[in-house]
Amino acid sequence: MIKNRCSPVSLVLFVAVCAFLICAVNVQAQNTGIPGGCVAEEGNLNKANCTANDVRLTAVVGKPTIFDECHGGTNAGGLCPNGDADCPGGTCGAGGCTNLTTDTVTFSAVGQFSAGPQRYDVGIYIATDGDAVPPGAKVGDGARTGECTRFDFGANTVDLDGDACGDILANSTQNVEFGPVTVRCVDTDGDGKLDIINCETWGNGANEVPTQNSDCTGTVDVVAGTPSKCGCGLLPVCIAVEDANVCDVEECKSFCGASNTTCTTDADCSAGVKCVERVVHTPLADGSTPEGCNAAGDQCNNPSQCTGGTCVVGGPKADGANCEAPPTDAGGLCDAQDTCLSGTCVEKVKPAGTVCRLAQNECDAAETCDGTSPNCPTDMCGPLKVRAGLFCTE
Repeated sequence: MIKNRCSPVSLVLFVAVCAFLICAVNVQAQNTGIPGGCVAEEGNLNKANCTANDVRLTAVVGKPTIFDECHGGTNAGGLCPNGDADCPGGTCGAGGCTNLTTDTVTFSAVGQFSAGPQRYDVGIYIATDGDAVPPGAKVGDGARTGECTRFDFGANTVDLDGDACGDILANSTQNVEFGPVTVRCVDTDGDGKLDIINCETWGNGANEVPTQNSDCTGTVDVVAGTPSKCGCGLLPVCIAVEDANVCDVEECKSFCGASNTTCTTDADCSAGVKCVERVVHTPLADGSTPEGCNAAGDQCNNPSQCTGGTCVVGGPKADGANCEAPPTDAGGLCDAQDTCLSGTCVEKVKPAGTVCRLAQNECDAAETCDGTSPNCPTDMCGPLKVRAGLFCTE
């Protein structure tokens, strides 16, 4: 058998290449996440209380990367005292708005995580089901139960216990990228922003997650050490959800507090005033015809189009406007100009008794319109009938 031999240089190169590949795999595993259940399901917990807030996702660094925008939302899981009116696109049930929009958005973000005590094997759970309302409940329970995609910090972050999952130091903040993740487009509070529901999980000590005296191997293992070792909330980021108005565009912009002064950071604002993101509605140009406001007009109806940021539905043109009713009989000797009436083209003919063909000679008779047909009656002979040398021969 022939044995392979490596020189010291080759060995160094091999180790370097392997290290690079391992790092790449860790980053990929961290970024893609694993879809499945939420905190209770993945941790085999009867109930995820999530009463501790030792680790919290407090901010998003920069702008999220959005791969597919939201084109509509719903008040899924919210209360509905006004019935279906509080549940856009769906119905109000005994447990609140139980409908879920089928529209989704896919995004990635860099989260800023803050810790009080030192914690181990931190997990990130993002609810992907729009926070469906559990049976008998009035509102959803966030990412505690249901459908989630989870992520770990990854071994290329702080590692305090020598395993493959990232940890966080006491009284520190740490930036961790996660995504892409696809969630339902839900806006329960009507502020125009996507509700991104999240929970963070951890273990209080090394080798506690996923089970006591075991090593965390990656995203598949990040779970809550106990029912209380998780904290939940809304992801503090602005991703706009389109409203029902097709004649404007929703986008996130930053302003100093409640003013209309734009900003990039808090430093651009007055002392004590925060630079905050909110959704603004920018009207489309007048005359735009987006889907939902593009009904074609015709000779008696105006087309639908955007005007002043509102869809102006094409209504009937003024009664009496000229048109041509089908079937087209233009050219008939008794045809009159057709006109519009309440958005419909009405065929018009000349009044009965209107001469449409003059008598050709003394034995011919003039023809007149009958008031119903656009055509002149057939040419007939007059009462004198036959006279030598004249055309009428009856």
